[in-house]
Amino acid sequence: MKNTLSIRTVLRKDKMNQEGQCPIYLMVNLNKKKFKLSTGHWIECKNWDFDLSAPKRKFPNLRRKLRLDVMKLEEFFLEKTARNEYVTPELIKSFYKGEDDFDFYVYYDKFLKSKSKKVRHSTMKSYYGTYRALKEFKPDLLMAEIDLKLIKRFDSYLRDDIGLADGGAWNRHKNIKAVLNKAKEDGVLNANPYDCFSVKRPKSKNHFLDEDELVSIGVLTCLSESLELTRDRFLLSCYTGLRFSDINTLKWEHIQRDGTIRKVMVKTDKLIVLPISPVAKSLLNKYKSSGRDTVFPRISNQKVNKGLKKIAEMAEVRHDLTFHVARHSFGYLLGKSGVNAFKIMELMGHAKISQSVVYVNANTSDLEDAVKNVPLFSA
Repeated sequence: MKNTLSIRTVLRKDKMNQEGQCPIYLMVNLNKKKFKLSTGHWIECKNWDFDLSAPKRKFPNLRRKLRLDVMKLEEFFLEKTARNEYVTPELIKSFYKGEDDFDFYVYYDKFLKSKSKKVRHSTMKSYYGTYRALKEFKPDLLMAEIDLKLIKRFDSYLRDDIGLADGGAWNRHKNIKAVLNKAKEDGVLNANPYDCFSVKRPKSKNHFLDEDELVSIGVLTCLSESLELTRDRFLLSCYTGLRFSDINTLKWEHIQRDGTIRKVMVKTDKLIVLPISPVAKSLLNKYKSSGRDTVFPRISNQKVNKGLKKIAEMAEVRHDLTFHVARHSFGYLLGKSGVNAFKIMELMGHAKISQSVVYVNANTSDLEDAVKNVPLFSA
C-alpha cells in the first residue's frame, strides 16, 4: 500500500481556556486517516491567521517552531517510506512525542541497566549480543514499529542473513520477548507481539566424539596454522571440559604449579579447579613459548566452528562438528570410564546433578553390556 501524508496547523477554538487562548494542533492526514497532535502551544484567536492557518507574523518564533515540527514529521515519513516501511498513525504519534520510552533502543538500554546487578554476566552478554543483532537489522526502531511482521522479518534475518540455527535464533527472540514483556508491564506497550509468535526451543543434543574420532582429529597433518590452532583449542576442551568462552580467555596464570587449572568460568562466574591430564599438558606445552598472556589467540566462536567443519571433513568424523561437542565429549569419556555423576558435576562445573547424569553410561553399547553381565538376566 502506498504511503501518503499531509500536515497542517489548526487552531482548536472548541478548546478555548478561560484566558481566551486556544490550543494549536497539527492535523495529520496519513493514508486517508486523520488524527490530531497537540503541539503544546496556545494563542489567542485574534493572533491567529486563519487564511494561512498559522500564527500572525508578529509571532515569528512560534511560526518557525511549528514549521520545524511539520518538517521533522515529513522527513521522518520520507525516511521510513524510502526503506519501504509502512507508516502507521501510532508510529507518527510516538515519534512526535519524542519520549525516551518510545525509542526501543533507549528503553532496551534502561532494561539492561536494571538487570546488570541481578543476572549473571553470561546472561548480560547474551542480551548485549541480541541488542547488536537487532541494531544491525534495524538501526532506528520505535516501540510502535514492533509488530508481528517486524518480528517475522527479524527471524528471517537471523536465519538467512546471519546463519543462526534454531538455538541461536531462539535465544535472540527470548531476550527481545523479555524486554517487550517489561515494556508492556510498564505501560509503554499495549501488547507483546510475541503472544502471537512462538519460537520452538530446540532440544539439547548431547553429541560427543568417541576415542577413535578424537585420535583421528589429533593425528591430522598438513593443517594450516589457523586450523591447527582451532584443532588444538577443540582438543584441549575435550580433555578439560572447558567451554569455548573459557578456552578463549584461558591465561597462563590460570595454569597452576600443582598441575591444575584454576579459573572462574565466564558463563557461571564459578571458580573451577581442573586436574591437567598428561595429554592436556602436552597441548599446553606446545604453546608455552608463544609470548602471549593467553594460551591461544582470541577468536570468535563462529570462526572456530567454521574451521571445525573443515577438520571434521578431513578427519572423517561423523558429526557436524561444533565447539560445544568438545565439552560433551569430555563428559561422555568421564562417564564411560566409570566416573560417577557427582564427580562429573564438579569437574564440569554443573549447577544441577541432572546435567551430569546424562553422561553416565551414555553409550548404549555400555548399557547393553551392563544388562548382559547380570547373571540372573542371562539365565
